[in-house]
Amino acid sequence: MVKLHRVRKICYHIDIGNRFGAPKMQTQTSPVKMQYLIFLLDGHPYALPLTDVEHILRAVEITPVPGAAPSLLGLINLQGEIIPVLNLRHRLNLPAREVELTDRLIITRGGGQKIALLVDAVRDIIAPSPEDIIAVADTSTDADLIRGAIKHGDEILFLCDFAKLPPLHTPASEQTVVR
Repeated sequence: MVKLHRVRKICYHIDIGNRFGAPKMQTQTSPVKMQYLIFLLDGHPYALPLTDVEHILRAVEITPVPGAAPSLLGLINLQGEIIPVLNLRHRLNLPAREVELTDRLIITRGGGQKIALLVDAVRDIIAPSPEDIIAVADTSTDADLIRGAIKHGDEILFLCDFAKLPPLHTPASEQTVVR
């Protein structure tokens, strides 16, 4: 008789009886696929590791910051915490547009702080195989945001990485603002 016991989501312990009747333990590890959140900006699909996502919210009022760099869209108040909103459209050279009621805010971490990403829509969560993830060469000035691509069906998703993003600060602080 074979019994499977799930342990820590990545290992399965298999009890197989030996010829003396006592159970014998063997460990077989199975790879865990990384999951990604797909979001849209200007009709283009992007992906973000699901482990980097803290919250997904409907668009709320974004308070503009006078004198801020174009990459800082403004600030939001999330349960008493003030969070800067990154203007992804500006960083990725996409056309600007007004915030719509259907837009979403993805709360993640970037530049050592919590940030909000204003996106057009959140579409899906996927778990691609490692063969479907492709590294992208450093060919653009904003390559710090795009670390690769994911082949998903017939489309290609740009894989975003906000870990290396410089901190976003308001002009009132003594530190620089992302340009």
